[in-house]
Amino acid sequence: MYDEILNWRLKKQEYGKLGQGTFNDYWVGKKEQQIMEIILKHEDGIAHGELAKLVKLDRKNLRHYIKRLMDKGLVTRGEGAHGLYFPTTKARRAISLTADIFANTFTSRILENDSFLSDTPDPNKDSGFSKLDYEILKVSNMLGGFITYTLIQSMNPENKITEYSRNIVEKDIAVQSWLEDTIDIVLENILFWFKELIYNHLETLDDAIPINASDSDALKIAGDIYKTFFHKRPHLSLNENIISELTASFLKVYPNLGSTLEKIRSDLPKLLKEEINHIRQRSKIKNTKSI
Repeated sequence: MYDEILNWRLKKQEYGKLGQGTFNDYWVGKKEQQIMEIILKHEDGIAHGELAKLVKLDRKNLRHYIKRLMDKGLVTRGEGAHGLYFPTTKARRAISLTADIFANTFTSRILENDSFLSDTPDPNKDSGFSKLDYEILKVSNMLGGFITYTLIQSMNPENKITEYSRNIVEKDIAVQSWLEDTIDIVLENILFWFKELIYNHLETLDDAIPINASDSDALKIAGDIYKTFFHKRPHLSLNENIISELTASFLKVYPNLGSTLEKIRSDLPKLLKEEINHIRQRSKIKNTKSI
């Protein structure tokens, strides 16, 4: 019975990926490329209405694509409500484009590759690790390894990140910008990806299905669990039971690091209060000196 529910979950997930991800992402990328090519040809600037006509989008829909391109640092806008769109400098475009390519390649080849990191402990052979523990370890290795590798490569001259920088100061800014851009792109959808990864391994969700439930009732409950987990707003919050299960799994995989991080997290309210009091105290001293 459990296998049937699991297969049903997987089919629903695959349908969601096909319906919301692959084709849509491809189409958005192609349209962004078309918009960018037109803006690059108009170094003196192009108006929103003119651009909308050239790319065959209505003015409202164009705003979505422009925002994405501006967030990536590829496009800037002149002053005023009707300011023209301009391509950013070559230096900034080179940073943004290489960061975008590197981050998206990492996402498609590593984050979405279930067979990646085969040297990680196998939950079927290591009785000390559950499947959830294994996924937590895999995520940590993937993201930790990615960030460490990106740190190294951001400072690698062969990657030509500073190629268009005009001086030493700009070179340091370029490296920092490339690092931030690359990590930000990967983290943009990481929470949704993480939810998909852990979904089939949460005992908290499995416990919600009574053992003595009929097949039809179990499938209905499983469907309700799926809808709540993936579609109920807010999308990026999990209930206390799931958070407790995830935290326990992390503490099992990383006992020393986990206990330290938990101590910092539990101290956050106190640390925040101390910081606010410190800021207020500095403000009082500053105001006293100005009098």
